[in-house]
Amino acid sequence: MTFFEETVSSQEKFRGKIVRLRHDEILVNQRSGLREVVEHPGGVCVLAITQDQHVLTVDQFRYAQKEVLKELPAGKKESNEEPLFTAQRELLEETGYTAALWQDFGVVYPSPAYLDEVIHLYVATNLTYVGQHLDDGEYLSVHMTPIKDLLMDIVSGQLKDSKTAVLVMRYALQNGISIG
Repeated sequence: MTFFEETVSSQEKFRGKIVRLRHDEILVNQRSGLREVVEHPGGVCVLAITQDQHVLTVDQFRYAQKEVLKELPAGKKESNEEPLFTAQRELLEETGYTAALWQDFGVVYPSPAYLDEVIHLYVATNLTYVGQHLDDGEYLSVHMTPIKDLLMDIVSGQLKDSKTAVLVMRYALQNGISIG
């Protein structure tokens, strides 16, 4: 049995400002099927952390969920923009901080069953505050949150944003940080 699905045809069904929806006819193991795929340009998520293990977080209203979520600074890549540049831009815009050191922490696929979005994860250190530059219509509040508090919020279910949870846990595991 093969796990690869060959695309036979593809048809755009919707084109918005941020996402596109297409229907793909596929073939796998001599059987045809239909896949709905949401195309997204991708994004970044940044864990900006101080020497005393405080992390820059943002509280932001997320319309699709109809609630304010605690998240790490994050944002959408512009076309042909390198992910690191996007990460640097988003950290500055949302929090007003720049970082002297950047570490690539891999990628995550937020919902790979139907979404092609790739989120690039970064850790930023040696932070300097230079002034926030929010986009028009962007409203959020910035906080310095101890990383152990973020870990407890993940375990308790209070922190619901998946990209934030993955990056905080990866960082904590790689650096021997635990709740206890």
